[in-house]
Amino acid sequence: DALAQGRLHHAWLLAGPKGVGKASFAWVASKHIASKAGTPQLHDDTAGNFGVDASLPVVKRMAEGASGNLRLISTASGAESGTIRKDIGVDSIRGLQPFFAKTAAEDGMRICIIDAADDLNINAANALLKILEEPPENTVFFLISHAPENLLPTLRSRCRMVRFSPLGSIELAQIVSSLDISVTEGPTLSLAQQLSGGSAGALVGLITGDGLGDINTMLGIIAEGKPDAMHRFAEAMAAPKAAQRHATNVGLLRVLLEHTIVGRDHGAHASFAVLAQIRDAIGLEALIALCEKITRRAELCRRLNLDKKLFWVTSLSELGAAVTAHA
Repeated sequence: DALAQGRLHHAWLLAGPKGVGKASFAWVASKHIASKAGTPQLHDDTAGNFGVDASLPVVKRMAEGASGNLRLISTASGAESGTIRKDIGVDSIRGLQPFFAKTAAEDGMRICIIDAADDLNINAANALLKILEEPPENTVFFLISHAPENLLPTLRSRCRMVRFSPLGSIELAQIVSSLDISVTEGPTLSLAQQLSGGSAGALVGLITGDGLGDINTMLGIIAEGKPDAMHRFAEAMAAPKAAQRHATNVGLLRVLLEHTIVGRDHGAHASFAVLAQIRDAIGLEALIALCEKITRRAELCRRLNLDKKLFWVTSLSELGAAVTAHA
């Protein structure tokens, strides 16, 4: 609507949990903006694509990463092939200046997607803030954020925020069906949906990856307190190629604790009883404090690139100690 009325804001903050469609929205919206420039009559469809005609040359070039009007900034952009940086540095933001200085390579607006703004280090965030305070003409920014409350307040204030809610069970089931993932309706799918937190990405990871198995391992470690098993798991999470698995399991652990706090029933999955034991042992208020402590530790680990093995050993030990107290 904003584009159609000629009042498109220069910066949009797409906020919500991981895996609920923020990045997809940014890309589809970018294609719509690009196609709008030379195509007054847009292709009419009902596929949630803003009526973008995928056959348009400008849209094809954007899909292939060949559009001169689009820049993507992420921890992977500008890095050596196959490497992921721990954050988005100030050089990535300053490197946008030549992009803004020249006339758009094609008719229409220049578009910059930052995925994710949460990865901006403080210098990069301040550099971006200066740009948004005096935005380049004919340019629109899409900032993707999984935790907008952690961004600089001044950065948030320069953007129009669009909030994305967690997906419901029907939407999640439709996504699983559309991806042709082999999973049987029943306890496994139901549990994965509950633990996904409404995130399509988390759900797919649970079903196709190590997620459900890692959950059982974590719960077993907490319940039995076996140091050898704990250290093996922690070492696996700290392995060089396990960054995504570590991040997924951090999110799953947080969801497990949040479900325990609100008394979420996981049905026939008896292994989750250990979490109820923790709540009964230390009380609800202490469990909330422990959950917040682990969440802060995880964020520090991510931001400062701290020892992942130490994070897991410390966090699982604290939870195991609560079970011991219950016994």
